[in-house]
Amino acid sequence: MQFMLSPLDDQFDLGFGVLGHSFQSAAEELDSRKEPTADFHRHLPISFLYRHAIELFLKSAVIIFHRKFRIPYGSLPWNSKPHILVREELTDMYNVHSVADLYGYVVALFHACKAALDTCTKTDWTIPADVPKWVNIIEGYDRKGTFFRYPVTSDSSKDSAKSGMKQSSVEDFVSWVSSAHVKPDVTLLLHDDVGNPTRAFTPDEEFQFLEVLRKATSFFASMHVGLRMELCGGW
Repeated sequence: MQFMLSPLDDQFDLGFGVLGHSFQSAAEELDSRKEPTADFHRHLPISFLYRHAIELFLKSAVIIFHRKFRIPYGSLPWNSKPHILVREELTDMYNVHSVADLYGYVVALFHACKAALDTCTKTDWTIPADVPKWVNIIEGYDRKGTFFRYPVTSDSSKDSAKSGMKQSSVEDFVSWVSSAHVKPDVTLLLHDDVGNPTRAFTPDEEFQFLEVLRKATSFFASMHVGLRMELCGGW
């Protein structure tokens, strides 16, 4: 895989794929640290890194297909600035951050180039059934690539899912910390002026969206390696 050792300005896909692997590597390194921490929102930057890696892998695939098979971008030549079709409109790829739009275009390229792929590659390019499901989940949370970058977005109902701490009733809190099976590392219990508990907060379970990002990133990273090895000779 020579592309992993080549500089960004000497990449067949303009450097998108190798940078995707760098974002994936950074996410996995942070994600693998299991020691206790007082930062209950570290899953957000980790999720951003995974999500951006997916975007980079998809953009890499667009460029590889167009450059390898010399497919024009609409009325633009194959070696011009990359574009994709978004709802039948040719759009500058650098302005597209929707994983669903990018994925849909890549799938269309796979279909359009199927005969050539069957002839010049040995890889089974069948996309597992779970992949479009993952893409839809990612799109539902983060169409613009901003969900994990800011505490507040245009969707307050989804923003509430970001927090690493959750509020519970005082009764549930007392029951939870009193359980013989629970040993909370950190809790927060607020009380009024006379000492009566009023609000309780406990660490939330792992952000459920993170596992989808892990699996999707792994799949698209593998797809990228396959394209580089089969269509680009490892470059």
